[in-house]
Amino acid sequence: MIAAREAPAVQLLGRLRSRNERVFYGVIGFVGLTLAWEIAANSGLFRKSLLSTPSAIWKAGVTDIGAGTLWPHVATSLEEFAIGFIVSLAIAIPLGLAIGWFRRIDYLLNGLLAALNATPNVALIPLIILVAGIGFESKVIVVFLSTFFAVVVTTFTGVQSIARRHLEITRSFGGSRWLAFRTVALPSTTPYILSGVRIGAGRALVGVVSRFDVWRPELHR
Repeated sequence: MIAAREAPAVQLLGRLRSRNERVFYGVIGFVGLTLAWEIAANSGLFRKSLLSTPSAIWKAGVTDIGAGTLWPHVATSLEEFAIGFIVSLAIAIPLGLAIGWFRRIDYLLNGLLAALNATPNVALIPLIILVAGIGFESKVIVVFLSTFFAVVVTTFTGVQSIARRHLEITRSFGGSRWLAFRTVALPSTTPYILSGVRIGAGRALVGVVSRFDVWRPELHR
């Protein structure tokens, strides 16, 4: 009887795993890590004053959502993210295309961008606070920088990776430099641009969240 009852559950798990194996094992890994974190905290392996527990974080989140105190902060963070991200894309994509397409602009800016890209944003945060303060503007700047370099680097890399024979074919048929850019370079670079946007969005989210240093006593008991 017990085996008969367990069979449908096992079959259900098997069907879920076969339908989407990535999601199935991802959920198992997340749940397992959360349980291990909770057990380790409650067993005294580390102090809760240094690292909270998933259950305490969940309770505080439910309390903040129910009281309505969380949403104004979420709206402000989304506004900071949107402004910094959009402005960054508006500058980084055209600049990346120009660096990749025009040789002299590449010579002029490539070294500077490589040096700035290698500089961690964390090292720039104190300077940003000194220049823009600790309010809205500094957070927008952090989001902007977190996105900018990822997008500009992937964009000009995409332009420079274009097969030269495609450009030569376009020019051999009398196509202008603008036509080659519009019909060959831009479509070939689009996957690189989208990849840079995806990477930049992830870094921008980390940037806007990392700007908040919040101490909640109820999370560290």
